[in-house]
Amino acid sequence: SELYGEFRRLGVKLFGLSMLDAEWQKDFVARNQLSYRLLSDYDRAFQSRLGLPMFETGGGLYLQRITFILHDGIVSSVRFPVPVPENDAAEVLAALA
Repeated sequence: SELYGEFRRLGVKLFGLSMLDAEWQKDFVARNQLSYRLLSDYDRAFQSRLGLPMFETGGGLYLQRITFILHDGIVSSVRFPVPVPENDAAEVLAALA
C-alpha cells in the first residue's frame, strides 16, 4: 500500500492474515507488491479461536475484511464490517494520527 510508509512513521506494525497455503501467499505478496507480512492461518486456528467472519466464493473459504488495532498487544479497536476495503488504510491512519 502506498500508505505503508505513513504507518511506519507512526511506529505501526502491519500484518495481513490469510487462510490460504504458503505458496499461494508468496505469489499473492509478489503479485500485489505488498510491503507488509502476510501471516498464515492455513489450519484456521486463529480464525476459530477469535470467531473471525468468513465468506465462501468459487468453492473456497476466505476471511472477511476486518481490521484490529492493538496497543501493547491488547486489542483496542475492531473495524468490522469494512464496507469499502480500498479506504480502510487511509481511515485507520487518520484515526491513529
